[in-house]
Amino acid sequence: MLAEVRALRSGGTRLSRENIRAATPRVGELTVFKRQDPWRGCWVPVASLVGDDLVTYLMPPLDQVRIARWQGIDMVLVGLEQQSLRSGEPHHLQAWWVRLVAGPGRRQTAPRAPGG
Repeated sequence: MLAEVRALRSGGTRLSRENIRAATPRVGELTVFKRQDPWRGCWVPVASLVGDDLVTYLMPPLDQVRIARWQGIDMVLVGLEQQSLRSGEPHHLQAWWVRLVAGPGRRQTAPRAPGG
């Protein structure tokens, strides 16, 4: 779904309200998928914001993501962000302020469930 996203933290440190509001939101397709954690063997949710090509990440993905708050078209997602794909790089707590956008020609309802 199309969304405007603002990061609420930088390097794990909370940004000021003024900095958050002054930042230009990134606009892209918000997707949530599950990946298998190789160490624990369980599935964990991951949120990503990708560009029009549906491949290019506009922001580093949020691993182990959770919805912290949801009201109307606004929500706050919280998870772990890894700035680099190099192994051993630290993960930082990150939160996204997400505003869902319904553009022209965009689907405004959830797609039909498989087999439904």
